[in-house]
Formats: sequence, structure tokens, C-alpha cells
Amino acid sequence: MFKSDIMPRQARKQSASGIYRIMLRGINQQVIFKCDEDKEKFLQTLNHYKAISEYRIFANCLMSNHVHLLIKVEKENLDLIKRDKYLKLCREKGI
Repeated sequence: MFKSDIMPRQARKQSASGIYRIMLRGINQQVIFKCDEDKEKFLQTLNHYKAISEYRIFANCLMSNHVHLLIKVEKENLDLIKRDKYLKLCREKGI
């Protein structure tokens, strides 16, 4: 058994600064970016929702099977940003 099989993930602690390091990854290390077009589409989607949700992106690093983001949340709750925006892109790609 794995720890994740026994215990649910703890709720994310709210940062006083609003700055978060986010990692998004494919299930079982599945490749999420098969080509540069996939990465470009992700960045376009990220920038589109950045304007709507009013968060700032300090850094990003896109790998074939995961993404690192350093963002500052200004207006919208981080969980809503991740769930509603980024997961939509993953669903579109069948990830």
C-alpha cells in the first residue's frame, strides 16, 4: 500500500503572500506534451486565463510529463484556477 491509498491529501495551506509553486503532472508519469505545439497551446491557455483570473506568473518550466509554475494569486482562489482552467485543457487533450 502507498501512503496516498490510506490517507486523503491534506488541504493546501493558504499563503499570506499569495505566491505558490504549482506542479501539474500526467497520471503515472504520462507524457502530457508530445510536441512543441502542445506546450504552446498550454502557454496560450495559461496566459488567457491569467488575464481573467488576475494572477501573475513569475516562472514556468514545461517538461514532457509535468509542469512547474510559480504564480501569485490576486483575485481568484488557487484551487478554482487549477480545477476550472488547467484541467479543461488536459481534458481537451485526453490526458
